[in-house]
Amino acid sequence: MLTTFIPSSFAIFTASVFPAPGRPVNAIAFIVSNIRFSFFIFMDISFAITSFLLINYMMDPVGNVPAFISIVKNNRKKIAGKYLILCLLIITFFIFLANILFQLFDVAIIIFQMFAGIFLFILGVKMLFFEKKRTKSLPFIISLYSGPGVITTIIYMLSKAENFNEKVYVYGVVLSAIIFSWFSIAMYEKFEVYFKKIIRYAVRWKGILLILFGIYFFIDSLFYFHL
Repeated sequence: MLTTFIPSSFAIFTASVFPAPGRPVNAIAFIVSNIRFSFFIFMDISFAITSFLLINYMMDPVGNVPAFISIVKNNRKKIAGKYLILCLLIITFFIFLANILFQLFDVAIIIFQMFAGIFLFILGVKMLFFEKKRTKSLPFIISLYSGPGVITTIIYMLSKAENFNEKVYVYGVVLSAIIFSWFSIAMYEKFEVYFKKIIRYAVRWKGILLILFGIYFFIDSLFYFHL
């Protein structure tokens, strides 16, 4: 497994500022540098990249902004904060529910992986070849950030996590996407021209990547059945 080690920045800082041997702070730096917090040590690079790209592509912090702006006219920052927190709670609930299901039935993970692959493939095809219709209602905002595609993707990545480090990383990616979504909404009016350019070029690439990920997930699930 490809791994990367992320050392403690605090230890590096204290060791560089107080390099003289024998000082108490050097002992502290040594202890801190050797404390192996599980989520700071080992990380599968391929898993980390896949999780980051796929979750951010599904939650689409930048691409979903125009839909939100067209629906919400006033107090956008406040409303965005409330709805994004609600989306985070919805995601957490379904993650908890999925964990219970996976613990009861091992085969459920494989079936879910096959479903996730098919679902992402169809979603990618629709994004590439069909115009996306926007429903102008606030519940639609919830579906943008915590809809079936988002939840399916997050649960799938958690099911592929091999240790606690990777599960924490997935939660961190989700939380960072929620926070970035709020900042994107808050800063949209100042950078509207740039947002539109990014969205125009990103949509088709997003569709292509979803198709590729969908095919990969489906084929990967077939290995469980030794096909």
